[in-house]
Amino acid sequence: MSQKPTAEEFLSLSEAASRYHYMIRECLNVVFREVQQGKLTGAEITDLVERSVEAHEMAHEASLGVEGVCALKWLEKQAHFCVAKKAANFKDDDPGWPTKFESIIRYWNDSKYSSRSPYLSVSHEYLDFVSGVGGAAYGYMSGQSLREALNGANTLEEIKSRLLEVESLLAACMLSKSLSAHISDALQIERAVGILDSEAPLITPVSCRNDANLPARLMASELIWHYERKFGEPLIDAVFQLLGLFFENENQLEKRTLQRLAAQVNKQAERREEIYLEQGRIEEERLAAMVPARTQREAFARLENERFRAAYERMPSMKP
Repeated sequence: MSQKPTAEEFLSLSEAASRYHYMIRECLNVVFREVQQGKLTGAEITDLVERSVEAHEMAHEASLGVEGVCALKWLEKQAHFCVAKKAANFKDDDPGWPTKFESIIRYWNDSKYSSRSPYLSVSHEYLDFVSGVGGAAYGYMSGQSLREALNGANTLEEIKSRLLEVESLLAACMLSKSLSAHISDALQIERAVGILDSEAPLITPVSCRNDANLPARLMASELIWHYERKFGEPLIDAVFQLLGLFFENENQLEKRTLQRLAAQVNKQAERREEIYLEQGRIEEERLAAMVPARTQREAFARLENERFRAAYERMPSMKP
């Protein structure tokens, strides 16, 4: 067995999917810039497919980087990973990107709905899958997941306490009102405290009993959350196999434990959505109080765009 990748190499792999989705949109936007929807000939479609595949290959390689490639190659040599991949319905006889792009382009060309580019239909489920492994592996190997589980809530509370202390100092009238207001606006203390209050329930892990299996439960929870968000299901069988890459048999979790974790992750996801909606409402009220009426519509439009981008990142990938 080859040497296991470092935490930093797994970190690079964890970031590959988000980098890819940005790069492929940018690349395909260039490819389709001069294309007229609904008027493509067969030869033009063939040419677009070739250029799109080239864009995909470039984005895929660049998004992984040298460290991400090392982590991915190691994973793909491991028996546990191969079984996990099959459990997640990734097949070795995949038709490949030329077939996928041709399907996407033909559908886009025949569609009655106008669109600048079909790049929003492009997803890279496999890279989403392995990036989830990279993120969970980095959290475990670096100790970040364990530190956050044990100390995260207390750290947030300490940050909040210090921010409120700064706010008290500014209110003590030792400085001019204008200077105090300027500092307060720059630090955005009230907004920061609101963020801390909303994040506190989310940073608490679904399982924080400090025993020998805590690292495995934390890693499993992160994998389940990632796959629920990307694929709409926890992929319990795949998670069970992936844990075998990092934990010996005595620290391996049973599938019924993973199912319980999945139920808790779903409850936390519902709570997360409630908090996001409340944050949006508070932000709207803040903008309404600060922004002149004639520019409120523009500010709200920007806020809606930010919400859309955040929602898009949380949506499960849709296969082309």
